[in-house]
Amino acid sequence: MSNPQTVRVVGGSLLLLAIPSVFWGGWFFESLGFLLAASGAWRLCFPVHSIRVQRKAYPRWVHGCLLLVGAIVIWVLKP
Repeated sequence: MSNPQTVRVVGGSLLLLAIPSVFWGGWFFESLGFLLAASGAWRLCFPVHSIRVQRKAYPRWVHGCLLLVGAIVIWVLKP
């Protein structure tokens, strides 16, 4: 995730993942869609800034922990 082109591809993928949230109702999918769209747009439009902020914010292993916690929360909520 240190290559701007890769970050742009991930941003576009997140925007695509946000599309189904428009069609599915409920607070969970609306929140998930908004967060995916915001993150995807930021990574797609400003990849270098996204890389810089992530490097300064926390170590790389923390990113893996955040992803794991997010997956666990989604599994527990079982939308």
